[in-house]
Amino acid sequence: MHSIVLDGVSFHYRDAFGRRANEGIVGVNLSLEQGKVTCLLGANGSGKSTIIKLVLGFAYPTDGRIFKPRNMRFSYIGDGGRSLYSYMNLDENVRYSYALRGIALRNGHDEELERLSRLFGLIDGGMKVSAMSRGMRQKAAIICALLLPHDFLIADEPTLGLDGPSQMEFESILRCEVGLGRGVCLSTNDMPMARRISDRMMFIERGRLIER
Repeated sequence: MHSIVLDGVSFHYRDAFGRRANEGIVGVNLSLEQGKVTCLLGANGSGKSTIIKLVLGFAYPTDGRIFKPRNMRFSYIGDGGRSLYSYMNLDENVRYSYALRGIALRNGHDEELERLSRLFGLIDGGMKVSAMSRGMRQKAAIICALLLPHDFLIADEPTLGLDGPSQMEFESILRCEVGLGRGVCLSTNDMPMARRISDRMMFIERGRLIER
């Protein structure tokens, strides 16, 4: 099993003149392991999403280093469907994501898309993301991420907008992900869910990591 390691990582947001402004995170030491679920908990603005952006390479540390296996594949679930293209439907999003990665669709793609869509109650597969409700967009983002080949699933507030049955299905899927040897890291404010699914809970306060 491989790990993603953050070694003394800090990130500062900059103002319009390129000067350091707000601290995003400060001196974070963290190991994210395959085969385990790590939950990042904290108030809004505490730094959870900043850690996720850094792990995915959407931003780069101001200080410190991030170590990850060269060929590790990530799937990302953005809050409110932000990881999707709004002018496409779900299947188009998946196919476009495959094309961006330069890989062919997996055998059985259509059947797996249909199975997950039924599981999460997404009936109209032709609906554009822009026409979906928040909950539907979140379900579509989850399905898209699950259909992409990945070693690590990264999710930013993935259950916001989900109904109760869909949240339980999602938790069950996370357990399957771990059973397949994949890693999971998600940010959440849902403490009961974190206690149910996590192998490790990390609390973030004002950009600093506290393990409990």
